[in-house]
Amino acid sequence: MASSSIGEAGRATGWSEPERQRVRVQLAKLLICPHFRSSKRCSLLLSFVVENAIENRLAAKERTLGIEVFKRDPDYDTGLDPVVRSTAGEVRKRLAQYYLEPGHEEEPRISLPVGAYIPEIHFWPEETQVVAHPAPARRFLPNKAWLAVAGVGV
Repeated sequence: MASSSIGEAGRATGWSEPERQRVRVQLAKLLICPHFRSSKRCSLLLSFVVENAIENRLAAKERTLGIEVFKRDPDYDTGLDPVVRSTAGEVRKRLAQYYLEPGHEEEPRISLPVGAYIPEIHFWPEETQVVAHPAPARRFLPNKAWLAVAGVGV
């Protein structure tokens, strides 16, 4: 299957308005599914990073996410309070579970790669054309070629 993807917020400037709408619709679907509806933290983080990408804002750092999304004190220690890292891991797991379920194969796919808080969004074509190609004719090697192949095999 062919897809186009947006991997960094900086590339979002090339998104058309319909693509932005498709991502927002997909985000809304994710947020109401049982995987995310049951976790406020995962929903908040996913919403924040996806909207950041859609609006072409700079990627947020762990500390910024802790302060803006999880309302941590500005001087909190990310080493002692891994709320952003642990929630990002949980978001990755929930996204994988969602997309493994039947019926989501052709939806825009949102993922959060390890080591970054910039989502990747893969757009699948809305209509895929199936083109039937004739089966290639079977080609047989001439006798001398068979001998060479057999000789190498021995």
